[in-house]
Amino acid sequence: MTLPRQVVPGRDYMITRRCSERRFFLRPDDDTNNAFIYCLALAATRAKVQVTFSAAMSNHHHTGIHDPDGNFPVFTEQFHGLLARCQNAHLGRFENFWSSEPTSVVHLAEPNDILDKMTYAFPQVAAKNKWARIEALNRNRSFVERYRDAFLGHIAGLASIVFPFGTYWMRRFGKVACETTEMVSEAICDQALAPTPS
Repeated sequence: MTLPRQVVPGRDYMITRRCSERRFFLRPDDDTNNAFIYCLALAATRAKVQVTFSAAMSNHHHTGIHDPDGNFPVFTEQFHGLLARCQNAHLGRFENFWSSEPTSVVHLAEPNDILDKMTYAFPQVAAKNKWARIEALNRNRSFVERYRDAFLGHIAGLASIVFPFGTYWMRRFGKVACETTEMVSEAICDQALAPTPS
């Protein structure tokens, strides 16, 4: 099982996806450019996200989004699925278009992060494997541990399980109870007011 991703409304993200075998399936031509822009706009409209920047290279893309409703999984599913079908038809292919590696989704916490990622995406000057390290560091360890505990409780049949704030798939498809932002704020306040052990 892959690690869960926290999906929180109102966040900004940089999404990166590579073509299968790093092949040049996105090499620019009129049809590819039009398909990329159309699929990007359609997916953004369907998922109700705002695209802040996008840069497509011959074998991968970087796209920055603002996600007001917590729908980036819908956006990535729509965009990558539509573009893969368009490009496979255009190139006369039938196999996987995208790499089997997971899509990189990096949370951009500060306004300067957006500018930094735009600076990275456009000239492509960053070091190799940078995004894998950033994504690994960006994972919220507390969220993953709490999600795992809730998931194991759910599998065990415990009815009172509440998944952590930001749970997406189990909330959408499993219809489980999830923390609200108010519950998270109360927990943070309780933790801050708790006496520290001496």
